[in-house]
Amino acid sequence: MTTARTNAHSLPAMHSSNADCDGERLSALTTRLARGDEAAYREFHEAYGKRLFRYAVTLANGDESVAKDILQDGWMRVVRHMRRFEEEPIFWCWLTRILKTAAADHGRKQSRYRRFLDWFKKEPSQHLESAPNEALLHHLQSVIEHLRPEDRALLTARYENGASIAEIADQLHLSREAVASRLARLKRRLRRSLGKQRK
Repeated sequence: MTTARTNAHSLPAMHSSNADCDGERLSALTTRLARGDEAAYREFHEAYGKRLFRYAVTLANGDESVAKDILQDGWMRVVRHMRRFEEEPIFWCWLTRILKTAAADHGRKQSRYRRFLDWFKKEPSQHLESAPNEALLHHLQSVIEHLRPEDRALLTARYENGASIAEIADQLHLSREAVASRLARLKRRLRRSLGKQRK
């Protein structure tokens, strides 16, 4: 499988000093972060960006493309859950725990899309490679995430959870014919999209 490798120095806001904050400065910084201060987030990136990216690369087993996804998700979680910290070791432990959770969620998500691709490989007309690359997985993820919630739920029930058409029909209070028709329509849409991506 070919994975994209990127230069860490090319990432936005990851090119500055890794100097840790002392207790007083850290308390002031995290207080401002918790209030949503944009300047504080720039300072946070300056102080921790490179260090967190290196940690994300470790979590991603050296794949910098995956590390970028993990770190992006991690930034969003930091923004949502920031609180005041006074001790650097405790703050760093909190940050790494956030990245570990983001990495685990990313792994589960990728496994889910690999299962969808495994299903497509069983379709005689697909001829997908035995080890789909990350670009194909990202494309499939994007397509599925842009589906209507009810269509995503239908795909998940059928191809991730292994529910039968009859079970789905009972759960959604639809006829089996309606469920089969919706699944067929979704299959055609995903098949066309994957076919375009592979060209």
